[in-house]
Amino acid sequence: MNKAYALLRDFIPVPTMLKCRENGDFLIISNHRGEIYYLNNVAQDIWNLFNNDRSIEVILESMLEEYDVERSILENDLINFIRDMQWKEVVQLRVPKQ
Repeated sequence: MNKAYALLRDFIPVPTMLKCRENGDFLIISNHRGEIYYLNNVAQDIWNLFNNDRSIEVILESMLEEYDVERSILENDLINFIRDMQWKEVVQLRVPKQ
C-alpha cells in the first residue's frame, strides 16, 4: 500500500471551488482567485465522488468497481489527483468524524 494513501485513506475530500459547470467532455472548475481548470472524464468521475461525504477509501472502492485497474495504481493516481486539486485550491481534506 502506498504510504501517502495509508495516511490519508480515511480523510474526506471536500470541494472548495468557487464555480463548477459541465461543458461537453470537460468539467470546468475555478478557485477563489478566478483560476480555471478543466477536468477530463476520469477526473470528473473522481470529482463527482467528492460530493457525498465519502472517505478516500470509499472513493477508491467505487472506482475499482468502475475501472479495470490495479489497486496500487489507482491508489497512486487518486492521491496525486487529490494533491493536485489541493494545490489548485479547489479541494480540502476533512478529518473523519470519530
